[in-house]
Amino acid sequence: MLFQIDKENVSYRNVPKIFLENIPWTEGQFEKLVSLNIQDFISSDLMVIFAEKTVDEEPDIMAVDSQGDLYIVEIKRREEDQKNLLQVLEYGQMFASSTYEDLDEKFKKYSKYGRDLREVHKEYFELERILDRLDFNKKQHFLIITNGLDQETVNKIVCWRKIGLDIDAIVYWVYEINGECFIEFDMYSPFRKYEFVKETNAFLLNTNFSNDEDCQAAMLKEKKAAAYCDPWKYSITRITKDDLVFLYQSGVGIVAYGKGDGVVHKVKFKFFNTPEDEDEYNMKLNNFVLLKKPMAASEIRQIYKKTIGRNPNYRMTLVEIDSTVAKALQREIDTHYV
Repeated sequence: MLFQIDKENVSYRNVPKIFLENIPWTEGQFEKLVSLNIQDFISSDLMVIFAEKTVDEEPDIMAVDSQGDLYIVEIKRREEDQKNLLQVLEYGQMFASSTYEDLDEKFKKYSKYGRDLREVHKEYFELERILDRLDFNKKQHFLIITNGLDQETVNKIVCWRKIGLDIDAIVYWVYEINGECFIEFDMYSPFRKYEFVKETNAFLLNTNFSNDEDCQAAMLKEKKAAAYCDPWKYSITRITKDDLVFLYQSGVGIVAYGKGDGVVHKVKFKFFNTPEDEDEYNMKLNNFVLLKKPMAASEIRQIYKKTIGRNPNYRMTLVEIDSTVAKALQREIDTHYV
C-alpha cells in the first residue's frame, strides 16, 4: 500500500491503485517494459533471450542466468489465479527438452544481430569462458508477474517449492498521482529469492564495440551515450540530467565517462542501412572525460568487491551502478587514468 504524506498537516492519504488498462497500456507494452529492464525488476543475473510472443504456445519472456539455467516468465495484467500457474508449467513442459540450438535460434530472431547465444552470453556476464552447449537449459525456473496474488495461489506455490519445483511470483501495483503514473514491485516474500536493485544515479553503458567499432568511436568523438535499434535504444531514456555514465568497452574496460544532459536525441543510425529514421537514441555527456588508458574489467571487479562485497553484473546495453561503486570508480579514474 502506498501513502502520500501531507507535510503541512502532518497527515497522509491512501493513494488508490489503478490497472494498466487505465493508463491505458496493453499487456504487450508491460511485457516490453519488463524485458528491457529485467535486471531492475527481477534479477541482475538474468539475460533475456526471447520476448516477442507471437503465438499462445510461447511464454512472454525467456531468459537465462549466468549458469545457463532457463527462466520462463509469464506476465498478467490482472490478479493471479491458479490457471496462470498451470500455464507457466505447461511452457516448462514444452521447453524442457529444448537444446542449445533451439534457444540459439530463438535468441537470433529476438536479438536481430545474428550472433551466437553462447558468445553474447559470455560478454553479457563477463565470463572467463564460453559455456558449453550442454550447460544451457540444464535446469528451469518459473516466474509469474501479476497485479495481485490470492492466498490459494500462494499456498500452491509454497507446495510446489517444497517438492523441488523452482516457481515464484512477483506482485506489482500501479498508481496515479497528479497525472503521473508509478509502478511498485513487491520484491519480497517467504518463498522468493529475488533481490531488489537499489536506486542509483550512475550507469555503465556498453559501447557496442563488439558489433561495430564505429559506434564507440562516434561516442568518444561526439561525447555522447548512445544505443542502437529496438529494443536496446530505449535504454538511453533511463538516463536523466546529471546522471553519471561510464562508457564500457566489452572485455576491455571503461574508456570514458560524463554526465547526461537529460535530452534524448532520436536519429538515424548512419552505420545501419535500414529504412528507420530513429535507429539511434543518444544523449550528450557533459564534463566528458576520456581515459588515457581503459580501466580494465579486473580493476572494476576489485572496486566492486572492496565497496559492496560482490562482483559486477554487466549488461549488454545499460546497467545501473551502486552510488558507492560509482564514486569509487570516478575517484580512481580521476587519480590514475586522466
